[in-house]
Amino acid sequence: KKLVGRYLMEGQLEGFTVDTLTIVNDITESTFGDDPISSLAIKNVELRYPDKNGFLRTAIKPLEADGTVRFTNLTYFVKKDVETPFEIYAELYPFSALNPGASGETFELAIQAVDNTLTSFKAIGEFSKDSLTLGDEGFDISNTQVEPLVVRKTVPTVQVVKGEDTLLNGTNTLMKLKVTADKNGSVALARMVFNLSVVDEDNANLKLDNFQWFEGSD
Repeated sequence: KKLVGRYLMEGQLEGFTVDTLTIVNDITESTFGDDPISSLAIKNVELRYPDKNGFLRTAIKPLEADGTVRFTNLTYFVKKDVETPFEIYAELYPFSALNPGASGETFELAIQAVDNTLTSFKAIGEFSKDSLTLGDEGFDISNTQVEPLVVRKTVPTVQVVKGEDTLLNGTNTLMKLKVTADKNGSVALARMVFNLSVVDEDNANLKLDNFQWFEGSD
């Protein structure tokens, strides 16, 4: 068995259990997981991970013909504020069992990074009732940018109320947001990020001074 990859996950506000995880063989290295391919060299894919009690667990499944392998009912527990590792291993066929044409075949196994849903990646917070989905935009893993995994008991809805399109002198309201918590409980906003673009009538960029954020009554 060959160690292919080692990942670290960390719970920011609570610990959580990864229930479902998809491993993909993709050797194109563009967007990982968009072009999975089978491999005649790989017999099985193995995960090694700690459970909630810190005991090492393993899960083994064969690589499917479409170049993916989906693990379900995992007990991989990611601790709060602690980097918790898991490892991916490839069990290779012995050379004598391979077709000579498969000798030297390239493979690259890692977490699926695109098209993730609850069927391909699922995590449940230690104190939460709702499962985590990575969404249509996928799971971005790189050295410079990591899509945070946020698990909450409450999943709020955010309604955008249209503000002013034309800015005059003085204070103008550009946008209003209405945030509503669901039946599981209240929610606190810890961070909001805005992309702001302001142009004049000739479509030239303008500088906006004194940008302010107000907390309303709703």
